Amino acid sequence: MVSTPGTLYGADREMSIVDMSRFDACEAVGRLLFNELAEIIGQVREAAEMQVKDEEIFRIIEQLGDHYKSNISNRIMRKALLKMDLDNATWDRVERLTEISDYQRMEGYSFHELYEQVLAMALFVNYAQHRLLPNLRGLLTGDESPRFGGGTVGANDKVLRDMAINNFRSNLGILSDIVNDLYLKTVELDKHLNGEQNAVYSRMPELRQLGQLLI
Repeated sequence: MVSTPGTLYGADREMSIVDMSRFDACEAVGRLLFNELAEIIGQVREAAEMQVKDEEIFRIIEQLGDHYKSNISNRIMRKALLKMDLDNATWDRVERLTEISDYQRMEGYSFHELYEQVLAMALFVNYAQHRLLPNLRGLLTGDESPRFGGGTVGANDKVLRDMAINNFRSNLGILSDIVNDLYLKTVELDKHLNGEQNAVYSRMPELRQLGQLLI
């Protein structure tokens, strides 16, 4: 039998049907895999772009900032803090964590950004506890001697200075506790929004040293 162009007979027709079935099956599998991949990419993208806009976290950040500015980086203590050998990136993150603006509330924090700032503050606490605190009185009083070209310090400033020096250890302890509370609350929200497996903190191994830094 002679076949005309575009017409299939016998074995050729059966083979065509099998090929089409295989093509349809492959197409279905491909479509399923594509949809699953698109869903995974969407979840990863959502996790990466998730913004922290939690009121409890904002409250802790405000508490941290108020304590830092009033009891750690105040007029009396600032001269000693300038002696701390922290890199610019760490100082920048410390400053951004202690200054929460209306714009920051509106935009929120990324989890990665917030973890970096928490870690920077933990580095600050650790340095202050182990390297600044033992030399604090000398740093704040050493340049009062005439041979250092220092000027006269008023009686009221001396009282405030002595109070700041005597309370600095306990104020650092309070700051450490607030940083720890902020970290734990952020991790809790991270796991709630992103899931245990996709939590941002689990992809930042440097956070494992946080507890040691706050001791």
